[in-house]
Amino acid sequence: DVLRLRPLYRLLFVLFSLLGMSVKEGAPHSMSCYVAMYAAFFFVGVGCGWFPIDALLNLAENEPSIPMLWIGKVLEIGGIVGICDAVVYAAYLYLFPRRLPLRVEQAIVLGMICANMVILALLAGCWQVGAPQFPVIVIGAVIGNLVVNGTYYLLFPMVANFYGGWLVGPVRTGSDISTLVTALLGQVQNPSGSETLFPSWVVLLCYALFAGMGLAAWLIILRFGIGLRSGVEAEVESSKKHISCEEAVDQELADSEAPAAGECSGRAGMLQHLGAQLRGLACPRSLLAPVLVGTSADVLQWGLMAAVMHIGAEMTDPAGCGGSRGQWVARTSMTLNRVAIPLGSVASTLLPCSRRIHGFLGGVQAVVAVLMCCAVFGIASVAWTTVVGQEAYIACSMVLGGLEGYLLTMAYRFVGDAEDVPRAQRISASSLLSLLNVGFLCIFQIISGHIVASGAVQCVTV
Repeated sequence: DVLRLRPLYRLLFVLFSLLGMSVKEGAPHSMSCYVAMYAAFFFVGVGCGWFPIDALLNLAENEPSIPMLWIGKVLEIGGIVGICDAVVYAAYLYLFPRRLPLRVEQAIVLGMICANMVILALLAGCWQVGAPQFPVIVIGAVIGNLVVNGTYYLLFPMVANFYGGWLVGPVRTGSDISTLVTALLGQVQNPSGSETLFPSWVVLLCYALFAGMGLAAWLIILRFGIGLRSGVEAEVESSKKHISCEEAVDQELADSEAPAAGECSGRAGMLQHLGAQLRGLACPRSLLAPVLVGTSADVLQWGLMAAVMHIGAEMTDPAGCGGSRGQWVARTSMTLNRVAIPLGSVASTLLPCSRRIHGFLGGVQAVVAVLMCCAVFGIASVAWTTVVGQEAYIACSMVLGGLEGYLLTMAYRFVGDAEDVPRAQRISASSLLSLLNVGFLCIFQIISGHIVASGAVQCVTV
C-alpha cells in the first residue's frame, strides 16, 4: 500500500513545488494558485491535527476488547496533559512575550508533524500490547494531545498573523479532517456498532500516511515561503535590531520590537515590567467577543459533549441501555458530529460572517448543547425515545460539531484579519485565544472524562 502511494506523494510534491516557484517569482495569484495554496495549508493541518486522538476515540468505539470507559480515560488524559502544557505555554509567553523567532516556530511545527506520524505508526503496530492497561494507548494519548495543543499554541497564531487570516480556514479544516476521516472509516469498519469488518491496524496506518502528506506540504511551504504576508520577512529581520531601554519604556506595550521588560525593569518600575511581560496575552476590546465565543464553542464540543454524547444516544433507545437502536444512534450521531466539524471550518472560508452573527451562532450552539444534556440526564425521556426524538438527537450532534468548526475558525480569522489592530496585538490576542481554548477545554475534559470513566454518569434504563 505504501509503494502504491508513492506516485501520489510525487504528484503532491510537484504541485506544491510549482505553487512555491510561482509565488516566489511574483506570479499573479490566480484562482488555481489560491486553490493550490488552500490545499497546501490543508495538508499541513492534516499533519499536525487530531488524528492520534480521534484514532484512539474511534478505537475505543469500535474495538470490543477496549471498554467504552476508555473514551472517558482518553479525554481525562487529554485534560491533564492540556493543563500541564497550558502552564508551560503561559510561562513561555511570560518569558518570551514577543514569542520565539518565526523560523524556530516553523521548525517546531515540523517536529509536531513528525511526532504524529511516529505515534500513529506505533499505534498501528502495537496498540493492543499490555491489555487491559493499554500503555501504548496512554502514550499515544499523551503525545497526541501535546501535538494538537501545540497546533493551537503555535500553528494557528502563526498562520493567522504571518500567513494571512483566510489561511486559518484550510489549516483548521485539515486539523479537523481527522474527525471526518476517522468517523467515516469507523462507520465502514463497524457499521452495526457491534462487529468490526477489518482490523484496526489498517485504518491506523492510513492515518499515518495522511500525516505524511502534511509533512511534504509543510516542507514545500517552508522552502518557497508560500503564503507569507508581504513584508513579513523584512519585519522578522528588523525585529532583531537593538532598542535602548529608554525607547522601550516610551513605546506601547504591544510594540513587537520592544525588548523584554526585564532589561528595563530598573527604570520602568515593577508595574511596567509586569505589564510588558504579560503583553503576550493582551487582547484589544474589539477582539474580546470573538475570542470568548470561539473558546465557548470548543469547550462545549470537546470539553463537555464529547465525553457524554454516546450516553445520551443510548438513552434514546426505548429498549433500554445496550440496545441495538441506541448503538446505531450513538454511531450515527458521532459520525455526523465529526463530519460536520471540518465542514464548518470550510464554511468559514466560503461564508464568513459578521461579529454579531458570530455571537448569535454561539448562543445557538449553547442551546443545542443543553438539549443534548437533557437526553443524557433522562429529561423528557419519553420524547427522546421516539423516532423523532432520536433523529433530533442526531441532528443536534451535527449542529453542535458544525458550529464548533465554524465559530472557532472564524474567531482566528477575526483576529488575523483585523487590519485596524497592530500586528503585535493581533498576535497576543490569538495567543490568548489558544491558551483559553486549551486551558478551559482541558479543565472541562478532566471533569467530564473523570465523571464518565468513574461511572458517575452513565446510561440507565428509565
